[in-house]
Amino acid sequence: MDRNRGVQKNQQPRSLSQIKVVIIILIILVAIFLISASDNSGSPEGGFLFGLFKQKNEVEGIVVRHVREFPKKTEYLYYLETGQGQVYEITGDDPKLVSQLNSGAKLKVSQDDLELTSLKTSTQFPKDRGKIYLPGGSLSGTFETLIVLAHFKDLDLACTKDKVRSITLSGSPGSVSEQYFTESKGNVEFFGDVVGPTRLENHPLSEPGCEEELWTSEMDDYVRSVIRLNPDAYDRIIYVLPPKPGCPDVRAESPGRRSWVYTCDTIHNYIRVLGHNFGMHNALNAPDYEGCCGDNTDSMGSSSEPQFNSAHLYQMQWYPPEKIISISSDGQYKIDALDLPLYETTRPTIIKADCNYYLSYKDVPDGVDPNVGTERAYDNKVAIHTYLGGDTETFRHTHLDVGETYYDSNCGQSFTFVSRDPKGATIEVKTGSQPPTECLRNTPILKVTPESEIKQPGDSAGYLVTLTNEDTLDCSPTTFLFDKTLDLGLTGVFSQDSLTLHPGGVDEVVLTITSSLSQPDGTYLIQAHSSSNEGPLHDNTDTSLLIVDGIEPSTVELTASPSQRYIDLYWTAARDNTGVVEYSIYRDGKLIAETTGTSYRDYGVHGRRVIYAYYIVARDEADNEGSSSNVVTSNILTTSLTFGGESVGFYIPQCRDGIDNNKDGFCDYRYWVFAGCKDGSQLGDIDCSHQNDNSE
Repeated sequence: MDRNRGVQKNQQPRSLSQIKVVIIILIILVAIFLISASDNSGSPEGGFLFGLFKQKNEVEGIVVRHVREFPKKTEYLYYLETGQGQVYEITGDDPKLVSQLNSGAKLKVSQDDLELTSLKTSTQFPKDRGKIYLPGGSLSGTFETLIVLAHFKDLDLACTKDKVRSITLSGSPGSVSEQYFTESKGNVEFFGDVVGPTRLENHPLSEPGCEEELWTSEMDDYVRSVIRLNPDAYDRIIYVLPPKPGCPDVRAESPGRRSWVYTCDTIHNYIRVLGHNFGMHNALNAPDYEGCCGDNTDSMGSSSEPQFNSAHLYQMQWYPPEKIISISSDGQYKIDALDLPLYETTRPTIIKADCNYYLSYKDVPDGVDPNVGTERAYDNKVAIHTYLGGDTETFRHTHLDVGETYYDSNCGQSFTFVSRDPKGATIEVKTGSQPPTECLRNTPILKVTPESEIKQPGDSAGYLVTLTNEDTLDCSPTTFLFDKTLDLGLTGVFSQDSLTLHPGGVDEVVLTITSSLSQPDGTYLIQAHSSSNEGPLHDNTDTSLLIVDGIEPSTVELTASPSQRYIDLYWTAARDNTGVVEYSIYRDGKLIAETTGTSYRDYGVHGRRVIYAYYIVARDEADNEGSSSNVVTSNILTTSLTFGGESVGFYIPQCRDGIDNNKDGFCDYRYWVFAGCKDGSQLGDIDCSHQNDNSE
């Protein structure tokens, strides 16, 4: 027994060793398989090995915002760029995830938590994102730019390639490249190529929607195959197309490298989209937090000149740190003007104060800009802006003249423009201060309603212009003056040219706009302005639209279906470019009813074998009437009466004083005897006079 046990003990270690060898070999084989599967995927994130430890359907990338600007609103679209050639459109409304959609931020998210739609795009972000501004980093350098021009199938661009080049990349005075070089203090410069125009043969102006990604793909293919250039090699790409209904004025990745412009000869639009590419947001007027682009000191606002406010200059870090002074205590601070070349400045040019305030000064001798030749309302004034940081909007609060003070009650902080000198200004900052008792002039609230009107050429439209005096209660009443700026072909008149309002007062005037009889169909911009003798703080502007529509609705097709009580009318829906608002129903040439639907029941009919003729006319919102429909004749249905096998009469739906004896919801049936009948006589049991029929 002992010998047998000994044999068993000697065999057991040998068996364990063999098992260990087998296990080691299996581990090696599995590892080789896993590594191979990972390598063959083309990306470690797509390999099986990483898949075991990675959340299912998880996507990681950089958030890129697209800004779409329309005349009266701004829309935002968000995309996730993975860096591996994949682009996802982000939709959904999960508040926790939506709060992370900061442009340029890194985001890791499960497709189960946030709606992601994979996009096919031939243009991707370059792997080296160094020239795409991310919040928190400075931006400078020379940006190679490609501008691609395209016609729609049936609409050409209004500009030639040479025209676009001269106003964008030529470097000549007033061009986009020259203006950016000046405003960035030499930090940013653009150069590159303008190509095209190509024609998008498969895309007429009537094509529904705004298929920018599809058009972009075709324009990129044109650049590659015809021009023999690689669009992915450029730092910036601007796609220029004709204006199209439903499309914005501009669209831009913010930050990013691509943008779209629909007005080829407007320098302002090129400056704006490139600003969005750098990560700059819109420049608004406070407190209009829901408006768009009202700051007249910034190209990301309403400025007609290429310039940026102090908050955007701080965001871009185009000024060296020593030219920006951050303060948190009371005192008087001297700054040099933004207009000065950096080499001429000896003091800071921007004040960064508590509560995200940015202060600056523009000093042009005698209030005249030598580069423009016209007086600007903000020259020789201290501009006060706020900016929360990152990819948020900037807000212009006011412009101060010498001796004026701006007070923030929420922050308990005031700024006073003490004095100006040949190179700049002195500003006093007080923290924890009390509201001043003296009068403070503020920008009034100006509102034009409605946002749009639709009229025929030559017709007039009325707009209500409402003004609110926002001056402090210590101020005296102010007389505000009204003015207007209208697109070509429009004329306008105010019901009153001025309003006198106490602080806090509200009143309104009517602005009547009339187009010419030959005005082409289209959308036209209307701007109403307010001002006063108190200075530029009372300047404000609001806009509305006049849509001129001379196109008639299409003709409808009418049918009739009679019964014993009424006649039903049915017609096809009319087509119209602005929409049909009403149909007019005519019986025997007279208007009997109007309706928004495509059917009508006519109870105003009676018997005696009367034949009625009907037709329909469609009308749109501009009061354009279409042609009359086909004429349909009909009469109510009758039931014959017989006596002795001879037809002696028929039922007719006559009404006597609205009596409804049988309570069926209709006037009682009547009949009229017309065969073999004499006045007052009888034919059998049938009276020749009118009788009630309550059998229904």
